[in-house]
Amino acid sequence: MKILVIGEVFLDENVVGISERLSPESPVPILTNCKTTEHLGGAANVAKNISSLGCDVSLLTLFADDIYGREIKNKLSNYNVSIINSNTFPTKTIRKIRYLVKNQQLLRQDIEEKFDKLSSEYITNLLYSICQRFDMIVISDYNKGLLSTLVTNRLKSIKPSLIILLDSKSVSKKLIDGSTLYKPNSHEFNQIIGNLSNELTNDLTSINDKINIFYENFSPLNLLLTLGDEGSILVINSNGNKQQFNLPVYKRDVYDVTGAGDTVLSVLAVCLAQNISLEDSAKRANYIASKSVMFQGTYTPTKQDLIDSSCLKIFTNGCFDVLHLGHIKLLKYSKSLGTKLIIGLNSDESVRRLKGESRPYNTVSIRKEILENIKHVDEVIIFDEDTPYELIKKIQPNIIVKGGDYEQHSVVGKDIVESMGGRVEIFPYIEHYSTTLLSNKIINNQ
Repeated sequence: MKILVIGEVFLDENVVGISERLSPESPVPILTNCKTTEHLGGAANVAKNISSLGCDVSLLTLFADDIYGREIKNKLSNYNVSIINSNTFPTKTIRKIRYLVKNQQLLRQDIEEKFDKLSSEYITNLLYSICQRFDMIVISDYNKGLLSTLVTNRLKSIKPSLIILLDSKSVSKKLIDGSTLYKPNSHEFNQIIGNLSNELTNDLTSINDKINIFYENFSPLNLLLTLGDEGSILVINSNGNKQQFNLPVYKRDVYDVTGAGDTVLSVLAVCLAQNISLEDSAKRANYIASKSVMFQGTYTPTKQDLIDSSCLKIFTNGCFDVLHLGHIKLLKYSKSLGTKLIIGLNSDESVRRLKGESRPYNTVSIRKEILENIKHVDEVIIFDEDTPYELIKKIQPNIIVKGGDYEQHSVVGKDIVESMGGRVEIFPYIEHYSTTLLSNKIINNQ
């Protein structure tokens, strides 16, 4: 599949130094021993990421013929990104310079000039003339004016089969309408809702209401709303029937969020190009983006990242003797964290040792068959021990999930999963739902 990225490009520069004292002239840090690293930013970063993940990608953009523009061109050539147009309409290349001490950003300096309407019309008309050569268009709009005249629906009218992914800071309706997937962050999404009605406020409007309001006024096919440390919400629209998926965040030690949104967009493009479902593509993008924030500067995802994200193994365990709502919510949440949910199921003998001679109510073969018929469950493995420690050691899951009646430090297998870079997730306890409460209720009613 041939992919075209269009949008503004810029050079990211990180100036990293040491600060041991404040300036006597003003209460600001003095930086010494500074070292500068340069990274591709904006649409250039998106194109670079897509290429590094193995796809054929071209970039349509405008930047100046200065030393910074030539550096962008050199870096793109190192990643085999084909630049369709590099005419020197701007007089200077956009730069973002960040000053840091021990991973702490002190200041960001932006050097930029907006693109005028003439430049936008030039690049837009060029896009219309060449879009039929491509299978997917990735629009990376940084609201610098380059895409101010672009109409997404016109692209679809020229080539209806085009897949169009959009990340737009300008929140322009003519860009959003007609896109295959629109990926706003929470700030951009709230800006859209606020523009629709002055009466709507973030405090009074639930996220589900905002999504409904959004679809009443805009017409992208699908929506991926990124919410920072609250995860993401994916809305898949199939013939007017909308399915909503909550994708929890992968908790990491955050060093630098620069380029995380570009990473999400890039991974989505590559996965969809490989005919991976939108839901699984979003999960993989979520996982790899969470890894990217652990590195200073923009992170370049690798093919190994794609492999690692292709089978994110989630493990939970229990007796699952009489299924109830708490179980179903636990399993649904667990599957939302990855691509494969594995359940460790206590054998009948194990249940008796844990629960007493009257348990289990259902034999292990029945419990196993019931679990295997739940759509969230991919595999059920029976174990005879009191704990699933040896099973976890064999499976080596990425994440272990337990209910809210557990504390992280007491979860069996925590040491195993964390030694591999994984983690333990505690699912909030749902009161009034347990097999014991349910069985007592049945007995008392009798």
